[in-house]
Amino acid sequence: MQQQQQQLQPKHPHQFPPCPLHHYSATAAQTAPKDYPFLYTPSSNSAFTQTTSLSSLLTSSTLPSNVTVQNSDSLSTLPYSVNLKDHLNKSYHHTTSSYLFGYTYSPSWLSYLSSYVPPTFLDTEPNDWSTLTPSLGFSGSGYGVQFHTHGPVVSEVFLGNKTWFLYPPGFKPSGDISLNVSEWLRRYSFVDDGVVVCTVEEGGGIWVPGEWMHATFNGGEWNSFISIFA
Repeated sequence: MQQQQQQLQPKHPHQFPPCPLHHYSATAAQTAPKDYPFLYTPSSNSAFTQTTSLSSLLTSSTLPSNVTVQNSDSLSTLPYSVNLKDHLNKSYHHTTSSYLFGYTYSPSWLSYLSSYVPPTFLDTEPNDWSTLTPSLGFSGSGYGVQFHTHGPVVSEVFLGNKTWFLYPPGFKPSGDISLNVSEWLRRYSFVDDGVVVCTVEEGGGIWVPGEWMHATFNGGEWNSFISIFA
């Protein structure tokens, strides 16, 4: 177990540079160009943010007792079911390589989201997920998702911070992108041609267009966020 803990600790020599992306207010984000990533100011979600703390999650009586997680070391690993509170404790203490992100689109999780206000530029109402797919994520520091692509997404950080490594279509990261992001950071430089490195701080949001290859790295003692796939 000691060896696994050491592997999962976010020990890497890099200091992430300032984010170069343009930052829009919640209103201005509605008309911002959507063909390039940008930061934006999310709607006020202070009440919901409190429910995403580790202590609130561990004492909740309404969330499901079991959740589906996936091994953060490999995108090819099949998801599996674990006890929610046991997993959250292990993630906080870095004694699991599993990562709780996605697989939260069930009635109980959607009920949990009832007080969350989505960004106004998505043109949707609170609790209306008929055209969008929300995915919640919770973890200790040092977890993240390996390099991959998908359609457009917005992501908001409630607690902690999240660093994005973004490559526009036509560019690829150096090295072995099958590694988990912590190991990739230790082995390779993230200063590649075309890469955009951006840390979304607590209370911030980011828009990422479709087909931008990216990986993420969660920072802070406890990390909670939502990604909404448009």
